[in-house]
Amino acid sequence: MRVDSLPPPAGPLRVFGSLEVAGDLPEGATIHATGDLRVGGDVSRARIETGGDVAVAGSCLHSEIRAGALGRVHR
Repeated sequence: MRVDSLPPPAGPLRVFGSLEVAGDLPEGATIHATGDLRVGGDVSRARIETGGDVAVAGSCLHSEIRAGALGRVHR
């Protein structure tokens, strides 16, 4: 799935498959995806866990990222 942006976090976002965000992730976002995550902008204070790769085109600050952690996604 491809989106231009995400709204401010109201809770964890769970994606079955891959996700591409054209812009920045909102500060404090929590994302669990079974596939890859691609972010075209910045990531700040986020928690990201994917079953595949994570690619961030901008800066990544104060974030926790686990790539290839499929066994822990969607518990």
